[in-house]
Amino acid sequence: MRALLLAALGAWFLWWAAPGLWAYFAADDPMNLYVGWNATWLKYAWDNVLFFTGPARPLGNLFFKLGFALFGLDPLPYRIACFALLLVNVWLTYAVAEQVSRSRVTAFLTSLIAAYHAPLAGLYYLTAMVYDVLAYLFFFAAFLLAARRKSLWATCVLFVCALNSKEIAVVLPAVLAAYEWFCERERRWRWVAATAVIAAAWTAGKLLAADSMMANPAYHPALDPRVWLEHLRHYMRLMTVLEWDWPGWAVGALGVALAAAAWVSRQGAVRWAAALIFLATLPVLPIEPRSYYALYIAYFGWALFLGALLTRLPKPWLVTSIAAALLVPLHIWATPRMTGDITASQNYVRPVMEQLKAQKVQLARPGKVLFLEDPFPEDEWMLTLILALIHEDPAMEVMRPKRMDHAPSADEIASCQAVFRFKDGRLTRVR
Repeated sequence: MRALLLAALGAWFLWWAAPGLWAYFAADDPMNLYVGWNATWLKYAWDNVLFFTGPARPLGNLFFKLGFALFGLDPLPYRIACFALLLVNVWLTYAVAEQVSRSRVTAFLTSLIAAYHAPLAGLYYLTAMVYDVLAYLFFFAAFLLAARRKSLWATCVLFVCALNSKEIAVVLPAVLAAYEWFCERERRWRWVAATAVIAAAWTAGKLLAADSMMANPAYHPALDPRVWLEHLRHYMRLMTVLEWDWPGWAVGALGVALAAAAWVSRQGAVRWAAALIFLATLPVLPIEPRSYYALYIAYFGWALFLGALLTRLPKPWLVTSIAAALLVPLHIWATPRMTGDITASQNYVRPVMEQLKAQKVQLARPGKVLFLEDPFPEDEWMLTLILALIHEDPAMEVMRPKRMDHAPSADEIASCQAVFRFKDGRLTRVR
C-alpha cells in the first residue's frame, strides 16, 4: 500500500512538473557553472569537509562541477538529475509527515499538497535552484534519522551536507527540539545537542570569514521589524498565488489563527508544523526578498499543517480525493502565471549559448573576442562566462563597446581572435 501511495505521489508530481525536464539554462546558470568548473576537485572536497570555513554552498557548487565535467553545456542531464532529487524529496516529505503524524492519510495529504506548488516553479524549471533542492533533501533526511533515533553520526553528516547546500538548513537543531517537545513522550536531546554544536560552529565560521555572505548587500540583514513585515507580506502574496496585497493586520491575524489552531488541536504534528513554519520563515525575513523557493522547507510545514487538520474530518480518503480535485484547477490556473518570468530568463540565455556552441571557433589561450553589438546590459557578464565555459578558458576576455569609453580602435580589433555581432537574436561572425 505504501509503495502504491508513493508511486501515485510521484506520478502526481511528474504530471505537473514534467515540462521542467526540458527547461534550458537560465540567467544564473552560466555563473554557477563557471564557479563550479573554475575550482579544483580538491578545493571542493576541502570546502565540504571544513564546512565552517570557505565559500558558501560548496555542495551545490560541486553539483555544477560534476555536471560540467560529465555533460558540458547540455542542459538535459542537469534537469534529469534535479528531477531525480525532487522525486527523492517527494518520498522524504511522505516519510517525515508519517513519522511526525503517525498517520498514513496525513502523510499522503501532506505530500499531495507539497509535491507540486506553482509558486515553487523555480525548483522545477531552474537548475540554479539545485541548492534549495539539495538543502531540503539533506535537511529532512537528517531530521528523519534523528526522529527515528538512528545513527547520530549519520545525522550529523547529513546536516553538514544540508548546511553546505543552503544556509536555511541552520534551523535544524531548533526544528528537532520542537519535534522532541511536541511529538515525543520520551524526549532525547542528543541529536538536538549534536546538531546545535555543528550549527554554532558553522554560524561562527561563516560570520567571521573574510568572504562572509553578509558582506553582500543582498544578504545584509535589516533590523527593522517593519521591513520584516513587508517581506512577509511579499511571501504571503507568492504562497497564496494571489495578487492580493496582504495588509499587515491580515498577516497578523493569520499568525494568530495559526498559533490558535495549533494550540486547540492538541496534535503534536500540527504544533510541530506551526513551529516549522515559524522557524524556517524567520531567517529569510531580514534579507532582501526572493521568490518563494526561499521558503521551500517552510512550505512543508504549511502542507503538514493542512494535511493534519484535514485528516480529522470524516472520511479522510474522500477528503483526499476532494483536495486533489480542487488542486487541479488551481495548478492549471497558477502554473502559467508563475513560469512566465522563468521562460523569459531561459530565452535570454538559449539563443546566444546555442549559437556560440554551434560556431565551434578555435581560440588560442587566453582567448580574446570582440562583440560589436549585443543585447545584454552593460554590467552583464553573460558572454564572458559562456565563452569561458565553451573554451574552458578562465582568462577569456570579451570586449564590448558598451563597456568601453571609446569605439574599438583598429589595433584593438586586430588584437581579437574573433569578432561577432549579436543582433535580433542572431549571431554573426564578422571576422
